[in-house]
Amino acid sequence: MRFDNDFSDILHESRFEKQKPMLIALLVVIAMIAAVSWAISVYLNQSTGDSNAATTGATRYNDEQSAGDTSETSTVEETPNTTVEAPAASSTGSNTRSSSNQSSGNSSSNTYDSNKCDPLKSQADSLKTTSDQKKTTYDNAFAARKNYGYFYDQYGNSTDAQRAYDAQEDQLNSLQKDWQDALNKQNVAYRKYQECRASL
Repeated sequence: MRFDNDFSDILHESRFEKQKPMLIALLVVIAMIAAVSWAISVYLNQSTGDSNAATTGATRYNDEQSAGDTSETSTVEETPNTTVEAPAASSTGSNTRSSSNQSSGNSSSNTYDSNKCDPLKSQADSLKTTSDQKKTTYDNAFAARKNYGYFYDQYGNSTDAQRAYDAQEDQLNSLQKDWQDALNKQNVAYRKYQECRASL
């Protein structure tokens, strides 16, 4: 009988040893939950206190401002020669300025016209067409250009050959100048169109 009791005590102790880690883990979890709950409550109380302090400060500022306005009003009322017409005039002037500003703003908005720059664009497009035509004429003339030997073979002497060659070169230079002038006019017209669009 005594041996059996000792054996049962050993079994009881072994069960407790097996459950001991679970009990420790449960206690740790409970402690962590309590710590988190305490931290959250402290944070909420602190933020509530800050908002109340801010509200109190704003209310105090409004009270002081209203008290200052009341003192200024009482000072104005106590002055015997205070006239009310001057503020009315200033307010009328401000209203006049605001209405003039509004009217000027309305007039500027009314003068806005998206088609205002179309004539400049049409002119620029027309000049581009002219410039392209003059370039084509110059390119064709340059492609048909003859060398000095061609004219010498055709005329048989250097004087006439040189004269014909120089006339050809002068014509090419003239065609190139016409094309360059047309291109410059085209660029100026497009620049004016871009400036008009930017000013809208």
